[in-house]
Amino acid sequence: MVSSSPLPSKTRICLVSPGHLGSNPRLVKEARALSEAGWQVHVIHGVTNAGDKAGDESVLAEAHAWTHTEVRCIPGTNAYRLARIRQQMARLLFKLGMRLPSVATAAQHVIASRLRRAALAQTADLYLGHCLAALPAVVAAARHHHAKAGFDAEDFHAGEAPDTVQGRLNNALAECIEDTFLPRLDHFTTSAPLIAAAYRQRTGLSPVTLLNVFPLSEAPPPRPAPAMPSFYWFSQTIGPGRGLEAILDILRRVGRPVRLVLRGRITAVYEADLQAKAAASAVELLILAPEAPSQMVACASPHTAGLALEERTPLNRDLCLTNKAFTYLLAGVPVIFFYTKAQEALARELGRAALLLDPAEPALAARQLVEWLDSSDTQQAARTTAVQIGRDRYNWDREQAILIEKVGCALQEERNGPAPK
Repeated sequence: MVSSSPLPSKTRICLVSPGHLGSNPRLVKEARALSEAGWQVHVIHGVTNAGDKAGDESVLAEAHAWTHTEVRCIPGTNAYRLARIRQQMARLLFKLGMRLPSVATAAQHVIASRLRRAALAQTADLYLGHCLAALPAVVAAARHHHAKAGFDAEDFHAGEAPDTVQGRLNNALAECIEDTFLPRLDHFTTSAPLIAAAYRQRTGLSPVTLLNVFPLSEAPPPRPAPAMPSFYWFSQTIGPGRGLEAILDILRRVGRPVRLVLRGRITAVYEADLQAKAAASAVELLILAPEAPSQMVACASPHTAGLALEERTPLNRDLCLTNKAFTYLLAGVPVIFFYTKAQEALARELGRAALLLDPAEPALAARQLVEWLDSSDTQQAARTTAVQIGRDRYNWDREQAILIEKVGCALQEERNGPAPK
């Protein structure tokens, strides 16, 4: 089922994503920036979880300058059951050797065909996809309407899945889709330098990097560090495989009262498991409910440090720079990183505003953290540097200027011009 609001007649950009607005702040930032730059913006987005509708409504309450279309496919409905059957059939055909782009597209995401129909129904001058399922849709719509196509690869999609039977299938689907549709783009961006480098190596294309940063208007006033060390982490969901067990193991070895604050949805079983681990130490574990995307920077500001606990596998996690680190910096809070290629490089740039820990060496990491906490000069320098670098460099006010320039160039080029090199 698709519901839509009208689109005025002028130069138009249509953004397409399979995800909810409330869980895709990067899409929302781009929609707002392009609209404020003078283009008419329409967003096509998925509605695949009834529980996420509140987040969408929060975003739409502030979306005065752009319109939207919902593509609904919610589990439990007949439409979802039928879509899942089609997806599973496509996955079977792909595994059996039918490596066609249409089969890969249908196998990759349950609402891929619905996104395509919604995109074809909108007339625009540029179709800009977010998340892999949107890539075939925007290329098809651009071709149908003799328009331009763009894509934002927030992740290195061919390296997102783990090295398992299903993971290898998912990565193969991503490769098939990217190899077919990426060369047809007029505009191509990524979220991290190492992701851009990986795409250059694999495809020969050179996407532009737009970091996962946030507007200066969301920056709260700088705050002093709390008396009791407090370490903060957030995500849509709180669960295993996110580095939380490792940081809890490190904090348990610090040997003094500290607080670990996690924000997001969590199952009762997993929360009980974490609380049991924390209870055997001096770690106070707090679980907070999700907040609106526009409040995430302010939510980080009362803490000693923010946690960026990425792991080195699968490949995408080693290359990506998530929005967590940049949220903390804009909040004026230093960042504690686990070692990945991307985070190690960013930590070098951040200098005193960053601390790198190795989760494979919890005793050593705990000693490093104690030394870091014991120096009041180090703490003050870390917060001062975080405030400065967040406001001077790592913010959306800078990155959106790059976006607007590149979109303007794509719109001004002759139609059916060369794909990016």
